[in-house]
Amino acid sequence: MKRLIVIALAIGLVVLQAKKQARTKAEWQGLTEEQMRERLGDRLPSKMPDEAKAAVTDTIVDKMRDKGVIIDLTDDAVAAATAAGKAPGEAPGDDEVSVSE
Repeated sequence: MKRLIVIALAIGLVVLQAKKQARTKAEWQGLTEEQMRERLGDRLPSKMPDEAKAAVTDTIVDKMRDKGVIIDLTDDAVAAATAAGKAPGEAPGDDEVSVSE
C-alpha cells in the first residue's frame, strides 16, 4: 500500500511539472522579437554586465527563432492579420463559414 502511495505521488509530481512547463511554453509562444528581448532583459540578473546580457539575449532569441517560437511581423499579410486580431497563420476570411446546400 505504501508503495502505491509513493507511485501515485511521483506520477502527480510529474503531471504537475508537465502542466507548469506547458503553461510556461504558452506564455513565451508567439512573441515578437522585441517582446522576447524585453522579457529576457527583465529575467536576467541586474548585476550582469550589459554586454553579457546582450550576448545571452541574442543567443536565446536566435534559438527561439529557429524553433519557430518567435513570430516575424515583417510580412505585410502577417502584420495585417495581427492588427485585425487574427493569429499570424490565419487568413483574413477564416472566421467566415460558408455552408452550401
